[in-house]
Amino acid sequence: VWVQDKKLPAGRYGLHMVPGEQEWTIVFSKNSSSWGSFFYEESEDALRVTTKAEKAPYREWLTYDFVDRQPDSATVALEWENLRVPFTITVPNQVDLYVARIADDLRGPIGFNWQGWSSAAQYCVQNCRENEKYMEQALAWAQAAIDRPFVGETNFTTLSTKAQVLSALGRDPEAIDTIRTAAKLPSTTVGQIHNAARQLQMQGKSAEAMELFKLNAERFGADTWPVTVGMARVYSASGDYKKALEYAKKARAQAPDPLNQGNLDTIIKLLEGGKDFNVTN
Repeated sequence: VWVQDKKLPAGRYGLHMVPGEQEWTIVFSKNSSSWGSFFYEESEDALRVTTKAEKAPYREWLTYDFVDRQPDSATVALEWENLRVPFTITVPNQVDLYVARIADDLRGPIGFNWQGWSSAAQYCVQNCRENEKYMEQALAWAQAAIDRPFVGETNFTTLSTKAQVLSALGRDPEAIDTIRTAAKLPSTTVGQIHNAARQLQMQGKSAEAMELFKLNAERFGADTWPVTVGMARVYSASGDYKKALEYAKKARAQAPDPLNQGNLDTIIKLLEGGKDFNVTN
């Protein structure tokens, strides 16, 4: 790890602090067994860094806390009365370590259900999209979630995860085919199809999104929330604003919460003005 931008090898250390008027010195000692600083020897230092103390909310008891936690770093702080002495620990290769840990964990209990394999692939989609090696690994994990013996399951989640990995690898035709298959599964819900279509829209794949909106209507009926919203999008995209407005008003009456109601109010105004709301909403 890196402490205050200085490298510290993996290990167990004694922690010491030297107060100063402008800066404090943080000492990591190779001796981690001695009691307090009574037996401290400078010759056993592994690392010295400096930091500045700062004011903090009152604490009655001496406390060590992680006051800022990020995926690849954390700020550790001594806090006592109105004093805080912080220092930052950074893991520069956090993603590499995490993927390696995931691979190891999949050989244990979490590897005996499809959720573990799908979650592993999702981590790579969210954190390793630019690393082809890890995305190929993610594809293998996504496939395992689908068809690994005694573990895999073909469902909307596993197939959509695979589609996301394929898309990240630049294999869009395969990704679209996978989403189509997921949308047609008997267990797939109206909300899952709608969300998949919206994601395709946000990726600029309008034709494929409209295909899913129509499929949703065929499967669940054109007067069902959120199918009505999807059909409003289909007709708006084709320029039939009159029909789109009809569906938007139906959707407004079916909307389950104020957020969706407000969004549909905006959509209705755009359609009444003869505008394709897919462009702006």
